[in-house]
Amino acid sequence: LRRSRSERPGFFGGGRRSANMATFSHWVWVVVWTQFVLFLTLSAPADGQKMYCPSKCVCLGPMFDCRRRGLTEIPRDLPTWVEILDISHNEFTVLDPGSLQHISHLKRLKATHNKLSAVPDLGSHPHLIDLNLAHNVIPQLTSDLKKLPQLRNLDLSFNKITSVPAGVFTNSSNLQHLSLSSNKISSIKNGSLDNLTSLQTLKLNRNRLATIPKNLFLNLKSLKQLELDKNRIRAIESLSFKGLEALESLVLRRNVISHLSDGAFYYLSKIQTLNLEYNNITAVTSGWLYGMSSLRSLNLTHNSITEVDTGAWEYCKKLTHLELTFNNLQAITKSTFAKAGSLRFLNLGHNLVSYIEEEAFKQLNQLKELYLDHNALSWTMEDTNGPFLGLSSLSLLTLSDNFIKSLTSRAFAGLGRLQSLDLSRNPITTISKNTFAPLRRKLTTLLLDSSSLLCDCNLLWFPAWIMRKGFQESVKVRCGHPPALEGRPVLDIAAENFTCNDFPKPQILLQSPENQVALKGQNITLVCKAATASASRLEFQWRKEQKFLSDVETEVSEQVGDNDVVVFTSYLHLRNIQKKDEGRYQCVIRNQFGSVYSNQSNISVYVLPSFVKTPSNLTVRAGGTARLECDATGQPTPTVSWQKDGGDDFPAARERRMHVMPTDDVFFVVGLKAADSGVYTCTARSRAGVVRANATLTVLEAPAFVRPMRSKLVAAGDTAVLECLSSGSPKPRLTWLKDGVPLVATERHFLVAEAQLLVITDTRASDSGQYACEMTNTLGIERGLSLLKVVPAKSSPGPLGPDAEGMTTGIVVIVVVVCIVGTSLVWVFIIYKTRKRQRPACSALPEAPPPTEPQRRPPEQEPFLTVEADSGDIHVTRDMCADSGSDHSSKESGHQSCDDLGSQVDTSSQTFILGASRMPFFARGRREGSLSSASGSSSSQPSPPHVRATLTSFQPRAAATGTLSEQTTLRHLARHPIVLGRPCLPSSSPSPIHSRTASASGQARSLSEGHL
Repeated sequence: LRRSRSERPGFFGGGRRSANMATFSHWVWVVVWTQFVLFLTLSAPADGQKMYCPSKCVCLGPMFDCRRRGLTEIPRDLPTWVEILDISHNEFTVLDPGSLQHISHLKRLKATHNKLSAVPDLGSHPHLIDLNLAHNVIPQLTSDLKKLPQLRNLDLSFNKITSVPAGVFTNSSNLQHLSLSSNKISSIKNGSLDNLTSLQTLKLNRNRLATIPKNLFLNLKSLKQLELDKNRIRAIESLSFKGLEALESLVLRRNVISHLSDGAFYYLSKIQTLNLEYNNITAVTSGWLYGMSSLRSLNLTHNSITEVDTGAWEYCKKLTHLELTFNNLQAITKSTFAKAGSLRFLNLGHNLVSYIEEEAFKQLNQLKELYLDHNALSWTMEDTNGPFLGLSSLSLLTLSDNFIKSLTSRAFAGLGRLQSLDLSRNPITTISKNTFAPLRRKLTTLLLDSSSLLCDCNLLWFPAWIMRKGFQESVKVRCGHPPALEGRPVLDIAAENFTCNDFPKPQILLQSPENQVALKGQNITLVCKAATASASRLEFQWRKEQKFLSDVETEVSEQVGDNDVVVFTSYLHLRNIQKKDEGRYQCVIRNQFGSVYSNQSNISVYVLPSFVKTPSNLTVRAGGTARLECDATGQPTPTVSWQKDGGDDFPAARERRMHVMPTDDVFFVVGLKAADSGVYTCTARSRAGVVRANATLTVLEAPAFVRPMRSKLVAAGDTAVLECLSSGSPKPRLTWLKDGVPLVATERHFLVAEAQLLVITDTRASDSGQYACEMTNTLGIERGLSLLKVVPAKSSPGPLGPDAEGMTTGIVVIVVVVCIVGTSLVWVFIIYKTRKRQRPACSALPEAPPPTEPQRRPPEQEPFLTVEADSGDIHVTRDMCADSGSDHSSKESGHQSCDDLGSQVDTSSQTFILGASRMPFFARGRREGSLSSASGSSSSQPSPPHVRATLTSFQPRAAATGTLSEQTTLRHLARHPIVLGRPCLPSSSPSPIHSRTASASGQARSLSEGHL
């Protein structure tokens, strides 16, 4: 042994190491055994109980492990202090209650994987809190559980239970966790779970439940987790989970749910996790998400979802995690994730998404991770201007397996914080120079493995950028064109080899107009023309609203041009175009080197207006309401307007009696009058055309007089006209009667103006009498009367009516005037004779030329004053004179003269008028002391006493005292015209009516136009 050790020194060294390892293992075992002994000591029965373990069990303190022993009955020698007993994987078919009766401290009993055919009757075990009977053959639940009031955990999974009857858990108010998974339960009776008020977890996975009874969970106020995986539930009705206000997690995966009613998850106010994966849900709506204000995680993986309604996330303000993988979503629009601004994680992988609207993710500014792998985003990445705008917080984006061929400069706009980008498994051919510019310097991981790159001058920047960012290991790209560089790694190609000698990528030459209009039923053809210099044939695809068209009529022509450039033209024929064909059309041209997109041609399909409701003819009584209906349809929607009798003049509109109800397509006319009758035209007008419909409105109105009939007084031989102006609808028929007998037309009696005027020519006394006009229509009869009085030509008519009374009044007025004029003439004559006897005759005065009389008020409207000039005092009086037809009438001279009244004219004085307009001149003369009309003795010659008395009787109070103040005189002159008079010689010839006055030397001088 020594020799062998000395001969193998290496082994010796190895032996020393082995010894050291053995020493370490020894100490490990020592520590383990010490701890085991210590454990046994601490767990030993108290009060001197004897430590004992049956031969068929393994014991560790109060825990007895009797598994896999082939037992068919409980060992009889189990000590009373057993707390945990595991008899799983044995052959038990029944448990004898007496075999466990002595174990008073039993807390946990595990009897899984046996052949128990019923829930065992364990007797009274007040400390038992955990009972596991999984993997047996128990077919039903019995009331034996009532004897275990302290039970907290009960596992009956993997049995053959078919139903949960009422009354099973009547004494299980302390139960917290119940598992009935993997049974054959098809029904749960209402009320069967009502006593489980402390239950926190309920598992009903892998059963045969098809419905969830209402109010089943009504009393489970403490339930936090509910699992219903792998059942046969087809629909979740409203309020199905009523009572689960404390529920935090709900699992409904792998059912066949296809219908979720509005309010399906209402009352789940504290729900945080909802798992609905592997179902047949087709749409996400706000209706079934209503009330889930605390939801944070929603899993809708492996469903058939094709759309997300607008506002679907309105009630999920706290949603942060959303799984929508393996569905049938085809487009993401602005409304898809509207009001889902709290999202942090969004998985849209394995869908059919081919279109992302610009700013579709604008509201997801808190999103961190976005998965879009395994979709069809080629068109979006190549043709959309900024599909990821708004994702300002995004750090991870996966776009693998999306058939992307081109990356434009705006492909990643808005992703300023992106750190990881996966573009693997995409046949990318072209990458614009500024594609990754929006990513700034945050990008740390880029996965790209295309072997189809077009290595021309436009890709010269790419190798240097890869080297600068350090992506040599994760970016594995090779050239696909030109042929000289095909298959070579891009990083191995020299810069001078990136040249642009041809244009293999398609180039658009002609495209359809952006907007086109067609009438329904017409044919339209859209044209798209493109060219390429490569031998790769161009493929044309037409799409509408970002979706490719399959069942359409297309035509492609090919033409070789100069320099081997091939021009392709594609035609899209739309026959018998209908409303469903309206939309935006686009042509996509592609070959192996990339794709180009035409502009979008928007086709609007117009439909001629057509009436849905047409107005009907109406006949309505006056004062009623007319209701005319008119509604039209068409594309674009036509506007409806009304006309009356071909015009826009509506009497009812002016009088605010017309009402139009746009929402009800009704036209009202209230308080109908005869003027509202006519033809009403409803016009439906749009850019597609115009249609009209007419309706006649007839307003029925009882006959009535426009104005009352009036009596007439005519002289014999004159013509008499009697009026009967009528109104009414229908137009009334007029009948004339005389003294109650229908009037017979003669040569002197005839009707005009539709019988509204009765004309009687060459009237005679026999025509006098009572004439009646009778108006008749379908609504009634109206009669009016008129008296006709025919008087002799020279006889005075009597007071027969309003005309006779007017004539009598005129005669009385004439008589009064004649009397007044006669009285005045008598007084003038008396005055004249009196003056003539008392005064000597005066020498004749030279006549002043008649002045031009200014236009003033007619003298009959101005009272005038008479002033005596041969006295030192001015006497004021009123003089009333009537025009006697003198040569100087009121129209010519502006005043009336008493000299013109006849032979009784008083020639002892001559008068003239000073009106209000002449007052300033008269006032000036008064101040200059020139009011006197004669010199020296003439001015002091007194007037006869009787004349003075007459004149002064009308003077103002100041004049009656013998003096007239200047202020008083001016006031009277301002208000009234005055007449100045002085004695004069009677002349054989009539003198002018203009006043004369003597100068200071005794000669008379004339006063004309108010000058003294």
